[in-house]
Amino acid sequence: MSVLLLVLTACTTPSAESSRSAASAIPCEPLGDGLDTGAPAASSTAAGDTATRAVGLGLCVEQDPAAPLVIRVKWSTDEPGTSEVTFSEPGGPSWRIANPGLTREHAVALYGLHPETEVSFDVLSVLEGGGEVRVEGLTARTGSVPEWVPEAEVLVHDPERVQPGWTLLNLSNRDADWPPTSVAYDADGLPVWFRVTDTNEDHRGDLDVSLTPDGHVLVGGSGADIRALEVAWDGSVVWVGPEQEPLVHHHHVEKLADGTYVMLRHVRDGGGDALLDRIVRYDLEHRVVWDWDPFDHLALPDPVPNDWLHANAVTVTEERVWLSCRNLDQILGIEPESGDVVEVIGRGGDHTLAGGRWFAGQHDPELQPDGSWLLYDNQGLSGRHSRVMRLTAAEGAAEVVWEFPGGVAQPDPWYAEAWYSSIWGDADALPNGNVLVAAGTREEGRESRVFEVDPLTNDVVWSIRWSESPGIVGVYRAERIAVPLERAR
Repeated sequence: MSVLLLVLTACTTPSAESSRSAASAIPCEPLGDGLDTGAPAASSTAAGDTATRAVGLGLCVEQDPAAPLVIRVKWSTDEPGTSEVTFSEPGGPSWRIANPGLTREHAVALYGLHPETEVSFDVLSVLEGGGEVRVEGLTARTGSVPEWVPEAEVLVHDPERVQPGWTLLNLSNRDADWPPTSVAYDADGLPVWFRVTDTNEDHRGDLDVSLTPDGHVLVGGSGADIRALEVAWDGSVVWVGPEQEPLVHHHHVEKLADGTYVMLRHVRDGGGDALLDRIVRYDLEHRVVWDWDPFDHLALPDPVPNDWLHANAVTVTEERVWLSCRNLDQILGIEPESGDVVEVIGRGGDHTLAGGRWFAGQHDPELQPDGSWLLYDNQGLSGRHSRVMRLTAAEGAAEVVWEFPGGVAQPDPWYAEAWYSSIWGDADALPNGNVLVAAGTREEGRESRVFEVDPLTNDVVWSIRWSESPGIVGVYRAERIAVPLERAR
């Protein structure tokens, strides 16, 4: 067994502005076969390219300016072996990323790292012949992040009651013309991962960001230029969505367990002017495997008002495809084989609400295992107070079984006095029973917040905002995800 103790000094830090570039990493070139116990040899590329620092023969790290929070470690071995890196930040846990596949050319990407932070790591290859190659005591430093990946201000954090993990969301800025950006934050409001999906500016801000069943990040399209994109945590592209033109994908994209993608796209009726919303299910090759066109299946008014539906979310089950229509204040239940609408939940629908008020201008209703619906109730464009609610709707009867704030006094008056989102919002049930809420806005005089609430008490147990960033920072949706890393033993 060969055990080496080498120290890698900090890599050249890419500038924040360069992080918007779509340039790919430049592979670091090994200095020779295998690893060497000699003094570290170093080389660096020209400014603006991937920062590279080599150690020994064949071991190096690199940073892509577009992903300064990812450190890629590469090394070579004379015979095939596994690839494993154990790494940590000062005072933090130790993580392990391992690939059991046998190779002579090894590459492991380290992620979940904070900006401008020294990272310690060890490299290990277990060789096919039974030996192992180990390099210990290496260090590298992450780069800085651009202004469109700001630190969040933590307003509330009760660690005993919060669902552990990262919060994955999109960020936009109406006043600063930020590019389409997805960010993962830790519980302290610090970015640990981000991805810019396009060099075009994100003028709409309705980027749907979610975790796929196979553990990738899926980011929706927006406007005429920004296509849907599925990426791995190491930054590699898994899938690129269909072209946005001539009628754009918007608001919602989801990868199902069978590997197909459900998206919302605009649709027109022949040469008409009215723009409505079509549900499309694609395979990996962009072939349509199922679709639903409102011009074929709805009794439409004449003439059809433009954006009559304003669909913003889709839920797929074995029996139904559910479509949230903001401008109708309704959730439509579609029978997938016939395309017929067989159930309508909401004002003017198939159920009588037992007290309280119906949702209006709702976003991202999600069907729960018990058959209830959890949703973000914007309360329309009237400027009323927004809320989060859970309701049941079955056999002609509907009931609000929980809502927040719901009349419960909060220490922070924002929830009762200032919380209103006219066009964005999200509410997700968490494994610990809490609810994560994305209260996003782009309106003058208002602020976006993401917070976690305990529905048993209506206590807010975690909350963040972006008060130090210029302009109005917007959030469309958010998800709490388990940290996608394995703890080192």
